[in-house]
Amino acid sequence: MTRNRLLSIFVVLIIVGVIYFLYRGKSAPQVSQTQKNVAPETHIIDEVNLKFDGKKVMGLPPGNEKAMLRNLRVANSPGENWRPALEKALIAQGGSDVKDIKIEKLDSFIWTESGIALYVETVKITLKNAKNSSVSFNAMVDSETGKILKNWNQPVIDNFDKRDSFKVRIDPRYHND
Repeated sequence: MTRNRLLSIFVVLIIVGVIYFLYRGKSAPQVSQTQKNVAPETHIIDEVNLKFDGKKVMGLPPGNEKAMLRNLRVANSPGENWRPALEKALIAQGGSDVKDIKIEKLDSFIWTESGIALYVETVKITLKNAKNSSVSFNAMVDSETGKILKNWNQPVIDNFDKRDSFKVRIDPRYHND
């Protein structure tokens, strides 16, 4: 009797699974009328200089750059709203210590990594505090959102006061004086 019950449950599960997959295959995603009328985007591709819409493409895997360039899809769109968003993020991180922010744009290009392409800006960021001491570093910033993707040339700041009496005690057993 238990074997018959297990067999009937198994058959019901198989029937439900078959119906589910058949129903799922027939229902196609609905495409709105505005999506049907959208023309495919055309881009200017320079395979000799590895440029996409006039911007240099960095990070393409060596050997098949031209094929990757032809199939390139950029995940964001360039704009000028990245600068205020970056300033806002730096002020949020630095708090009241940040008194002045200077952002100097160095370059603009398309950066690819792990199959994802983004419009980016490279900038030099200089921050000043209330004592007019400044610190600067370089960063790669998303051209649409202003988020820092990578940074380099960061300063190393050690908060070590030489006036403190920092001493290392030596064990007298190992010292012959």
